[in-house]
Amino acid sequence: NVIVWIKLDCDFLMRSLILNYSARVSLIHIYSGMFILIMFLTLIACNKLTSKQLAQIEQHKIIATQYMIDRKYQNALDEYNSAIDIDGVNHELYFGRSKAFIGLKAYRQSIKDLEEVNKLEPGYIEGYSLKGFAHVSLGEYREAVRSYNRAIDSQTNDPKLFNNRANAYAKLKEYYKAVEDYNKSIELDATNSRVFTNRGIALGQIGSVREAIRDFAEAIHLDPENASAYFNRGAAYSRLGEFEVAFRHLEEAVRLDPDNKAFVLDAGDQYTELGLLRQSVAAYDLAIEQDISSPQNYIDRADANYKLGKYQQAIDDYTIAIGLLPELAKLYLARGASYHELQQFEKAIEDYDMVMDLEPDDHRSYSKMGIALMLIGDINKSLQFFDIAIDLSPEDPNLFVDRGTSFSRKGDLSSSILDFDKAIDIDPKFSRAWVDRGISYSKLGEFERALFDFDEAIRLEPTDGRAFANRGIANLGMGNLESALTDYDKSIKFNPYHPLGYVNRAILNSLLGSHTEVLKDIDKAEEFGYDRDLLLSQIEEAKLR
Repeated sequence: NVIVWIKLDCDFLMRSLILNYSARVSLIHIYSGMFILIMFLTLIACNKLTSKQLAQIEQHKIIATQYMIDRKYQNALDEYNSAIDIDGVNHELYFGRSKAFIGLKAYRQSIKDLEEVNKLEPGYIEGYSLKGFAHVSLGEYREAVRSYNRAIDSQTNDPKLFNNRANAYAKLKEYYKAVEDYNKSIELDATNSRVFTNRGIALGQIGSVREAIRDFAEAIHLDPENASAYFNRGAAYSRLGEFEVAFRHLEEAVRLDPDNKAFVLDAGDQYTELGLLRQSVAAYDLAIEQDISSPQNYIDRADANYKLGKYQQAIDDYTIAIGLLPELAKLYLARGASYHELQQFEKAIEDYDMVMDLEPDDHRSYSKMGIALMLIGDINKSLQFFDIAIDLSPEDPNLFVDRGTSFSRKGDLSSSILDFDKAIDIDPKFSRAWVDRGISYSKLGEFERALFDFDEAIRLEPTDGRAFANRGIANLGMGNLESALTDYDKSIKFNPYHPLGYVNRAILNSLLGSHTEVLKDIDKAEEFGYDRDLLLSQIEEAKLR
């Protein structure tokens, strides 16, 4: 009485049972009294939809599509729900419903549907692409990159995918990776004005201002109505000190898009590039005079002052905003960051504690707490907070680098290297992880491995002054004095306001006998906050060694 089921095409199996009963006995052993039962079970197993059900599904899809066009997303959602009730294994229905969720800004539900799409149809590229968009909308840029990776793995010649992944990288401030993807998008389609605008913004972030201006010019050539290209080109000219040209472009941007308040009111990176932060603070002063009860005005002014380095003024405004919105966790996080910049770590820690109480699942507060504790020397406690942050966000490479740095300060270099390894496994293009692992190898005296890591970091970020400074140390450890000197020169070129390059070059030049250069570098190191007497003693120790 054992029935052996063989996985065949359902139509073929049914025809075999009905038309070839006598001929198929050798395939499926059927006792005459069970023939009808087997046909019934076969029909269930095949899960065939009737023509009536298929027609109903099609009708729901047609109506849902029209609702989507009319932006009646809830109505569209209801239609897709009805269709899925009939056919729960149709990936196109889940995909359609995910778009309705996005229209309703229900991004988490959309992602859930798109995960179902991925399960039902793993090769469905649109599912990964839309999932990336949903993650971006939630501010989950690392997850967005992973979704776009899956889409690009399956479809390597879609310029939109590369542009979208580049945008996510830009949000993560990984501008070199963003530029690489914008390059690929433009190789595939050089007619998209928006992509040239995006690449120009990323190029500006890495200091390639002239190249950025050329991209904005091309964007304007492709679309003379591209207000963002005019705005960002004006920002670039402002950075070069060409203010008259800059403001002509800004005026054109406002003319093209007079309702875009972001051009004037957004207290973000554009203000920094334009030198308008002080003007923005003045505007917020006026706004606060007109309405002293609006917390957003205080928040905006605080954000602008923070970017200007006026941390105490930022703290004052965040404090007022907290009085108006005491349950808003991000205000404590921002005020804590301001205290952090003033090295008032105890007050920063109090604010991070508040964030944990209000949003216990926000990994950022645990990470910032770990950094603050590390900087006041409480390494063991800092490691506990990094552990919690990593448990909450195990795919964030920054967290492993931060914990690795804490291990390094503790003197546990082996553990620090394991954390840097993990960060690199998560994101092989994360240059900071390569630099920090190289530093740990240098401290262990493993200079060849350190040089390999610094070389890779510089390949990823060719203007990283910190990578050059530490490669110089590794070259010095290997006895490569000329290479070390070249690295220190480049470190200072790319990071002229940090004392480390001057300190290292002063020590090396003292060994090479370049006394005039030594004195110049001692002066510069002191100018940027390095203790002069400490550096002189380090020079003497180096001579003795």
